[in-house]
Amino acid sequence: MTTSFCFFNLCLVLFSLVFLHSVSADIVAKTCKKISQLKDSTPYDFCVATLNADPGSKAAEDLEGLADITLKQSKANATYVRSYIDKLLAGKKYNEEALKTCAEAYDNAIDYIEVGMLYMEKKDYRGVNIQVTAIYEIPGDCEDAFKDPPGLQSPLTKEDDVCSKLFLMPLAITYFLIR
Repeated sequence: MTTSFCFFNLCLVLFSLVFLHSVSADIVAKTCKKISQLKDSTPYDFCVATLNADPGSKAAEDLEGLADITLKQSKANATYVRSYIDKLLAGKKYNEEALKTCAEAYDNAIDYIEVGMLYMEKKDYRGVNIQVTAIYEIPGDCEDAFKDPPGLQSPLTKEDDVCSKLFLMPLAITYFLIR
């Protein structure tokens, strides 16, 4: 009797793991499909790869879980870009004024994301959405800082492109949560 009871429990655990994995994979795929269909959207493959890169996505069962993940990823990426800007400033190779504009913008992005995370803890999706709306244009603003005077080359184009795609994800997900 104990052997069959252990076998039953093992089967139940395995079934639960398989079911939860398929649920999380399904919500990632469905959410990324919806995001990729929005105007100025994040590409589907980028969205799926970004969410699946976080170990927490395998346990995510709903949009709220995915919103948490994208907020964490957005903060980590903004923090990385901000530290990269410091390295570029130290090298004195690129336009200092433009880099300082970008540094300030990414400092603001980190602050907005942190406030958004606090709203997320309270399940205030409108509050989160307002905060992530504020970060959405920051990568483009950073790129614009290198357009004056004409001829400047942005050393952050790749990083800003990734942030543009990434920042749209919590914006879209919180929009879905509000609707």
